[in-house]
Amino acid sequence: KGEICGYIGTNGAGKSTTVKILTGVLEFDSGQVFINDIDVKKDPFEVKKIIGYVPETVNLFNSLSPKEYLEFTGTIRDIDSKVLKKRIENFSEMFDLTELLNESIGNLSKGNKQKVLITSALLHNPDVIFFDEPLNGLDANTIFVFHDLVSFLISKKKTILYCSHLLNTIEKVSSKIILLDKGKIV
Repeated sequence: KGEICGYIGTNGAGKSTTVKILTGVLEFDSGQVFINDIDVKKDPFEVKKIIGYVPETVNLFNSLSPKEYLEFTGTIRDIDSKVLKKRIENFSEMFDLTELLNESIGNLSKGNKQKVLITSALLHNPDVIFFDEPLNGLDANTIFVFHDLVSFLISKKKTILYCSHLLNTIEKVSSKIILLDKGKIV
């Protein structure tokens, strides 16, 4: 708790595969995976309740607006409607999305889609957060906002696995670093 583990490696090293296994998105053949003492294979729904996941590739419902998508996400996460409304407002202000909340996601830039994705991963205030190349498409100002957010999450004792191929970014934010090369921890 309260630490960021940087997870770095070249493209194709296996970072995203690892994160997909840890989050229960991808099946694995051997070994065990526990998130906060919860077995990912035996109790995937309980794991998903406590994690937030920003995947490498943005996959959103393009026909929905950011507001509709975030309300949908909040409903699935069983967030009280008043709390959800406030969280959407707060994240929208932080990421400068307020003017875009009712636009179609399909018409948003890559960076604005990434902001919606990050927001949806954090709406339910997860204990464990997986960021897989979270800076994809973000402008310089939003990157600073994002790193301030990460610092805030660490101050709230969240556990973060931050995957990237950008060593300089990982070095700045991580308390631990794991280097992956061809599927092996170096």
